[in-house]
Amino acid sequence: MELTWVLKIRLAAAAILGVIIIGFLAWPLAAPPDPFGLVSLTAGQFTIPTILILACLSFICGVLGFFASWPYGKEIGIFAVPAGLAVWAIRTGPLASFIQSNPGLEQRLQFYGRLKWESFFWLALVLLGFAAVHICQKVFKPPKKPLPHLTQQETKLHIALRVAIALAVSIVIGKACISIFVQDVPFLDPYLGTFVGRPVIGQVVFGIFVAFLIVGFIVRKFIGLGYIWPIIATAFITFYAVYASLSEDVLERLVERLPANVFSDAALAVLPIQIVAFGTIGAVTGYWAALRYQYWREHELE
Repeated sequence: MELTWVLKIRLAAAAILGVIIIGFLAWPLAAPPDPFGLVSLTAGQFTIPTILILACLSFICGVLGFFASWPYGKEIGIFAVPAGLAVWAIRTGPLASFIQSNPGLEQRLQFYGRLKWESFFWLALVLLGFAAVHICQKVFKPPKKPLPHLTQQETKLHIALRVAIALAVSIVIGKACISIFVQDVPFLDPYLGTFVGRPVIGQVVFGIFVAFLIVGFIVRKFIGLGYIWPIIATAFITFYAVYASLSEDVLERLVERLPANVFSDAALAVLPIQIVAFGTIGAVTGYWAALRYQYWREHELE
């Protein structure tokens, strides 16, 4: 499938809608009172009315993104919500600033205990946009465009098994790639092992995007599934990182010996909104890259 300039413009239009509606117009709903504060449920600025408004805006962005990218709304319309959240993910204060203000062991334990669940909230907003796109697809039925087909071997795999494999691969590879790409210069503590400093925002954007671009490509190319499973996997990265790299013993020694802007894992140095927003954009981009690669291979052999 050729990614024409018209299609690229539609993709940009879907993303711009989300940037305007969620990223800028709805920013007062998420803006922390402190300029260096976090855009996070843990910061306390998200009330029930605020959450309901965000849910409605996410659904509206999905609908508008669908029509902006017609007839590829199903493949492109989902860009709207994560593009808007990405603006918030860039404007938020760094996680390290919050930890510097809350340096105690109990404070950190409570903070990460809440933070590991937060990704599911941001994922829910993205999925509301996806649901809007899916409903519009069913109601308005745009003309079908041919996509590169799956191989016979892939179609014989049971769908449940493929989904389980896609989720597992997305979580493991996504977490590993984030740990590689999203980090400051690592250093070795002779007693505690290897740690990483706080990454700058450009590194966060690039690292998470590339990590899930790789995941989205792999899931489409080798497992034969769409971008939704890598997107769902973004919500499990912080959860996985907390259990894999942040035991109470490690955190206690970290608090005692190292400054607050040092982390045991790069995935613990970024906020859930950043992982979900940039991970979603990366996953959809990887999906399209896999389609483009398959299109190129098919036509190369003709």
